[in-house]
Amino acid sequence: MSSSNIVNPVNVLLIDNCAEDISIIQDAFNKSEKISELNIIANPDEALKFLYKEDDYNDVTTPQIVILDINILKNTHNLLLKEIKNDDRLKNIPVLIIADNENEEDIINTYDLYANCFIQKPVDSSDFAHTLDVLINFWLNVVKLPHATY
Repeated sequence: MSSSNIVNPVNVLLIDNCAEDISIIQDAFNKSEKISELNIIANPDEALKFLYKEDDYNDVTTPQIVILDINILKNTHNLLLKEIKNDDRLKNIPVLIIADNENEEDIINTYDLYANCFIQKPVDSSDFAHTLDVLINFWLNVVKLPHATY
């Protein structure tokens, strides 16, 4: 997709290590004309390097949305979320948590750390694709996102 045809393009960082989920998410985001870039990183340490523009990520564009799979490494997602929300350069980036289950403790913990939403991934891939369509419509067409300042 050509970025010259995109009005108010949005950069998204997906932190996930499940190939099937990544494929479904890529397909959903590829349908959106508002996505200028979807970066995919499979582990929290690399995600922090990306967000802080370290090592190989010096020239990346700061994402305007982060999607974090809670299952990436149990308990590490909380550390990553806390790091993002405690950093003045990153704290305004919406962090959307996706999870395989509705564990009440996970929901409370992620909101306590200022996640912007918690989404349970439907088991069925077509239901997941529909959920992503709704998510994309809301975050890209309804919500006004801050421009990256870092």
